Amino acid sequence: MGSTSSSEDAATHARLGLALRSLGDLAGAGRHLSRSLAIEPRCEVYADFGLLQDLLGREDLARESYEKGIALDDGCPDARMNLASMLLEDGRYEEAAFQYRKVVEREPSAEAHSGLGFALNQLGRLEEAASEHDAAVGLDASLAGVHRNRALTQARLGDYEGAIRSYRRAVAIEPRVSTYYSLAGVLRAAGRGGEAEAEYRRGRELSRRRAPPRSSDAASDGSRRSARKGARPEPGGLVATPE
Repeated sequence: MGSTSSSEDAATHARLGLALRSLGDLAGAGRHLSRSLAIEPRCEVYADFGLLQDLLGREDLARESYEKGIALDDGCPDARMNLASMLLEDGRYEEAAFQYRKVVEREPSAEAHSGLGFALNQLGRLEEAASEHDAAVGLDASLAGVHRNRALTQARLGDYEGAIRSYRRAVAIEPRVSTYYSLAGVLRAAGRGGEAEAEYRRGRELSRRRAPPRSSDAASDGSRRSARKGARPEPGGLVATPE
């Protein structure tokens, strides 16, 4: 009975921590996640606690938490994905590729293949990257990010027609200013200047519609990164012209 009760208490604190994080109460979230880990350490809670530290700009503590989760359960996908995403954003592509590959080996997902493909792209291993992007699209073609990342590699390989198709699929799923501009750049490289100008115009129009609020009206939670787990963007969410 005691063990079951402890597990339930740990799960309750973990849920409260996630709820408070979603409400922007990062301090309260940290208290409950810490309490959950003190009662019963679990890899997924370490992943959430690490993400919280990352949101607070405490990268060393975030990485320490992810690594504790992985040490507790080598197959822990959330901790590895969060760690890989952090490494990717920091430009540590070899380390990011290692973590993504570990996830792919144990629990393949479109996000993991796409992140691995992006890391390999940045390392100049374009053919390997292309294979990972193909796998990502094959697993889930509904994610705009897998098409954006695939397009970036296709363009670097000189496959402009493939890149154009991928960017068009991405922008159909999720219109982004950066994707329109990247698509326009590839169209221009392919000698299709008229179409490129049309995509630039679409990007500029979208940018005008999504103009940020004036500084006096803007709100910020002070975090340096976007959330990864839960509201996590695709691991390889970077594009030719990042927003």
